[in-house]
Parts: sequence; structure tokens; C-alpha cells
Amino acid sequence: MENLFTAYTSYDVLRIAALIVISPIIGSFLGLVAMRWGSGETIVHGRSRCDSCGHTLSASSLIPIISFIKSRGRCAYCGAKIPPLHLAVELGAVAVALASAFMVPPHLMWITAALGWVLLLLAAIDFRTYLLPDALTLPLLLAGIALGFWRGDGAWPMHVTGAVLGWGGAFLLAFSYRMWRGRDGLGGGDVKLFSAAGAWMGPLALPSVALYSALTGLLAVLVMAMRGEKISNTTMLPFGPFLALGIFATWICGPLSLL
Repeated sequence: MENLFTAYTSYDVLRIAALIVISPIIGSFLGLVAMRWGSGETIVHGRSRCDSCGHTLSASSLIPIISFIKSRGRCAYCGAKIPPLHLAVELGAVAVALASAFMVPPHLMWITAALGWVLLLLAAIDFRTYLLPDALTLPLLLAGIALGFWRGDGAWPMHVTGAVLGWGGAFLLAFSYRMWRGRDGLGGGDVKLFSAAGAWMGPLALPSVALYSALTGLLAVLVMAMRGEKISNTTMLPFGPFLALGIFATWICGPLSLL
């Protein structure tokens, strides 16, 4: 533990503190975006309000995490239940910040946090709408390729190759499943997000991303079954959250060794 903290300079400590402090605020914003995405409501303009009664929320009702716990997850004006997705995204944003602060080298801290927060937003949107919007997946893909050029060590071909193989592999899997079962198993957004994984980490990371995603998806199904929820081969389950988790876990921990 001593070596862990002595590896950080005082400047690193300040950057870590700033990252952790702003993470609940980032999470609150991401939760708002996730809840309003695709609804036609504006995201940037307009004050926050209760989705049930429309009452404008006070500043004390907008404190990330604390307000939800204090109100016991209900609107202070009408008593309607606040979607728990808000709290989940806020806590997720903090978890991303902590992982970024202590599980990657300091020079990758903010890049890791940005990646994690975008993945968190994608997961929340897919969980609510069963969609992974191009407006987020495609810029994420391009950012991964740009990262290859920014590294300046000649690694950019691996990033491009990872994007191509990720897209091709996921597309082939989706096409094969549709031909076999007569319905979609992976959506186009899943294909693009898997391609973004290859763009960020190269082709060697793709098997790990796929494995982590499949295992967490299977675990979720088992939990649903244990809770008594009816599961069948036609049950719709958004794959984006598991894919996002697989990407972030692989980025943080590195690809699994095959040896």
C-alpha cells in the first residue's frame, strides 16, 4: 500500500481529488441525458423538474446521491418514485472516477474517466431505450483511432485493425444469429460499440471484451431467474450495458492472457 501512494506526486493527488469531487456532478448530468435521450426534451436548456408532477426542483433536491438518499427516492413535492437509474448513474460515475484514479497510470487517468463516463452513458441509454445511438458510438470509435495516432509510437495501425475486426466480427455474429434464429440478437449499436472497443485497445483485446460481456450478461440472466422473473429465448435484454462493462474492465485490467 505504501508503494501505491508514493508513486503519486502532489500534483497527481490534486488531480485525483478534482476527479473524484466532480464525478457525482458528471453522473448527475449523465443521468439527465440518459433519461431525456430520444424523448425530444432539451438537455442543455431548461431547469430540472420532476418527471411526474413537473415541479421545478430546488437546489437542495439536485445534490447528487445525497438528495436521492435523503428523499428516499421520491419527489419532495408529489411523492412520486424517482427512477433509480439516476442514482445508479451517479454512483457509476463515482466508481469510474475511483477506478481511473487508482487503477491506471496517472497520465491515463482523465482519458480513462472520459472513456468510462461515455460507456456509462451508453449503458444507461441502452438500458432504458434498447438503443445505442450513433451520436455516441461513432465518436467513441473515432476517438479510439485518434488515440492510436496521439500515442506517437506507431501503434495506430493496431487501433485501425482493431476497429475493422471488431466491426466485422460483431457484424458476422449478428448476421449469423439472424439467419439462424430469424430475429436480431445483436443490434447495429452493439456492432459499432464492439468496433469502438477494438479501436481503443486493438484486436488482441476483443476476445477479453467479448468474454467479460458474455459472462456478466449470463450473470444478469441468472439473477433475474433467481428473482422469479420469467426468462425465455425471446426475452429482450439490452447487451450494451454488459458490453460497456466488458470494454471498461478490459481497459482497466488489460486483455486476458491466453497462455
